[in-house]
Formats: sequence, C-alpha cells, structure tokens
Amino acid sequence: MSDLMTMEPCRVVLVDDHSLFRSGLKGLLDRCAGVRVVGEAALSLIHI
Repeated sequence: MSDLMTMEPCRVVLVDDHSLFRSGLKGLLDRCAGVRVVGEAALSLIHI
C-alpha cells in the first residue's frame, strides 16, 4: 500500500469574513482527497 493511502488527511480551518467565500472554498476542499475541513470562522481573533 502506498504512503498516500495511509496518511492522515490534512485538517483545515477556514477563516474569512465572507461566508460565501468560505462556503465555496469548503465545497472545493470537500472534493479533494486528503483534505478535511474541520472548522470555519468569520473572525480569526475569536476562534484561533
């Protein structure tokens, strides 16, 4: 089995004040193998 098949997915937190941008980017990343969106935030000072 190759290393790519056994690797953990890259976990991503989306932070942007435009909800439409976050939604579109999440939709794109959800289609990518090896990437998992684990959270979203509108304000980085509060959530990160």
